[in-house]
Formats: sequence, structure tokens, C-alpha cells
Amino acid sequence: AMHCHGEKGLEWDESRCSHCGQCEEICPLDSIEFKDGQFAYDAETCWHCGRCSRVCQEGALTLPQDDETFMKTMAEAAAAVLSTFKDRKKVLYVNFLFQVQPECDCMPVADVPVIQDQGIMVSDDLVAIEQASVDLLRKAAPLPQSAASDAGLAVGTDILGTLNPRPLQLQIDECERLGLGSKKYDLVTVEP
Repeated sequence: AMHCHGEKGLEWDESRCSHCGQCEEICPLDSIEFKDGQFAYDAETCWHCGRCSRVCQEGALTLPQDDETFMKTMAEAAAAVLSTFKDRKKVLYVNFLFQVQPECDCMPVADVPVIQDQGIMVSDDLVAIEQASVDLLRKAAPLPQSAASDAGLAVGTDILGTLNPRPLQLQIDECERLGLGSKKYDLVTVEP
């Protein structure tokens, strides 16, 4: 349901389509089919995950989105979940910054990681850990033979933001606005 907020539905450009069927194959819900050479999808069962548009090599299938609405809705969902806890300080957040992929985790495939593993982050503040994680990833060097190096990205480039341009900072800012934590943090490194 989160993916549906701010989405306008799939758009198919028949003139660009090669009818390769990759979109139909990758759909996790079998919502896509070609009937008599025409693209069709079931809007009721579609998750709006975007896998189909990401595998379309010709750019014939797109999923227009309102990224601002999507990111704010993600923050609202986090607030809804956290509202079920009597004491939110008893919730612990753990981010594993390993095998960072160029695509969203909605994609069912893995690629060469785009940056070196950065470690494990732990906090009792949702906003602080997210801000610290994003800041750390923004400073990382791209790995050779990855989508980041293929795109010519350098150290200090917002690799994730360039490869998958969703406004991550907007989501973090919205979480802070909703009172879920603070973007201020102290990074304490613990060696194994």
C-alpha cells in the first residue's frame, strides 16, 4: 500500500515496446499480461513496486510517481507503527550497511554492491540513525565494476541519490517533523 501513495499507474508506450515479456516475467503478482499484442495490467492487484518499469530496456513502461508524497507517507507509516509502543525509547534501531545495492529492495535481483560495507549502526533514535547512515553512505567511495563506477561517480558523490533519485533527506526531515527523533547525532565507532 505504501508504494501506491503518490503513484499514477503504469504507462505503456507501445511505439517503444519490443514485447520482450520481461515486465510480465518479473511481476511478483502476475498482474501484467499481453493480450493480442497489447499491454494490460490489473490495477487492483498491482503493488506498484516498479519492478516492471525498471527491467524495461526500451523505456516503454513507466511508473510516474510523486516522490514527495511517497517519502512523507513512509514517515507517517513509521509514526503509526511507533504510536503502538508505550515507550518508544525501548525500541532499538539497527541498520546493516552491507551489500548496498543500486536498486530499491523491491527488486528481486542483486547487483555488484555500489560501495564498500560500512558496518552496523545501532541507536534508540530513528531519525538520528537514518541521518547518520545516509551521511556515512554519502561519504563512501564507489566500488569498481559497480553501477556507481559505471556512472563515473566519485568519492563524496551522493551515490544512492544519483543512482536511485528518491529524496531520502525528505523522509528523514519528515520523521523529525513528526517528532520521531532528531537529526543530531554523535557517531561512536566500536572496533570488533
